[in-house]
Amino acid sequence: MKDFVTGNCIALGPAQEKGIIPEYVKVASVIEPGDVAELQNTAFADKVNRLLPIHTKAAAWMSHLYYYGHMEANPSIRESLDKAAAFYGITADVEKIPEALPYATKKASSDHENFALVVDMGEQGMLPYYPIDSRESLTKSASEACRSYFDGRLPIEFFRTVCLNITEKAAQLKLPASAIPDLVRRNGNDLDLDYTGVSRSVELRKAAGVSPEAIETYTSISDSLGAGEITEKQGAELWNGLDRNLNLNNTPRIPTFYETFHPSFAEAKLNVEKAASEYVIISGAPIPSNVVSSLSMEKLALYFGDGNLPVVEKIVKLASSDPCKATNLASGLSEDKAKTLLRLAVRWAS
Repeated sequence: MKDFVTGNCIALGPAQEKGIIPEYVKVASVIEPGDVAELQNTAFADKVNRLLPIHTKAAAWMSHLYYYGHMEANPSIRESLDKAAAFYGITADVEKIPEALPYATKKASSDHENFALVVDMGEQGMLPYYPIDSRESLTKSASEACRSYFDGRLPIEFFRTVCLNITEKAAQLKLPASAIPDLVRRNGNDLDLDYTGVSRSVELRKAAGVSPEAIETYTSISDSLGAGEITEKQGAELWNGLDRNLNLNNTPRIPTFYETFHPSFAEAKLNVEKAASEYVIISGAPIPSNVVSSLSMEKLALYFGDGNLPVVEKIVKLASSDPCKATNLASGLSEDKAKTLLRLAVRWAS
């Protein structure tokens, strides 16, 4: 773990662009690690790890900036920061920080904790999607997320967030891995970042007229990810937040964070979509659409005599007329149900 003294404060770039850095911070001396080594634990907002110094007015403001721009929400640290701001009389100054950073750490809302995705909709506020407050709602949300992803209604970065949160919550609820779609489970685990496309992604932004200061921020985000100073989730929020600030989030040919750092993730979706024009993808395996469409409804009822039967029947009916939609529905089946359907299709084909 790091702070603005020991790490790279990426949020400083957006703060400069928004013009919210107070004069007392601009004229303050740079704080080095040796300057805080002898301080008492009470001089830090994070007293356990001795991070985020608040021993001066400038340090308190910078610690607020680092917290909002780089760290997960932590009520205890947030309280210490707010008390320091009140002590120095800079509450109004620090309140400008989250407004300048749309991707900033926000105070956790108990109303949103049980959703896999919370989207900042500006004036509409934070809107939650995909409830995960119970086993039933989690499995349903996992299936719906898969369908929305293949329909193109759920962007890659949102789908990745949903997968991460569903996988984490499933572990808390002690759900077996087979209870959620394989696609969600695989993409809800740690994936190695691929840095080979970063230069091209940054160059495309430069060609689109992005300022040198912002370009430096993108590069700093990549460097901080590589050095382990920030997590993938924090990097995604910083990168995509900067894209939103610069109105690049819907610009064609400008790769998003996940298209930049997980090119194989985006490519896999395209390969599935291409294969699904002639096949139905079931549990990751391409099955000829004519094989799926010929499955016996009566036999299927013996294996899917539950709430999954209507979905399986739709998959079979759509296999010949719309394999892509059949694949879309199949992606939402739990792993064990998908494998059952796959076994029946392979057995029928042989």
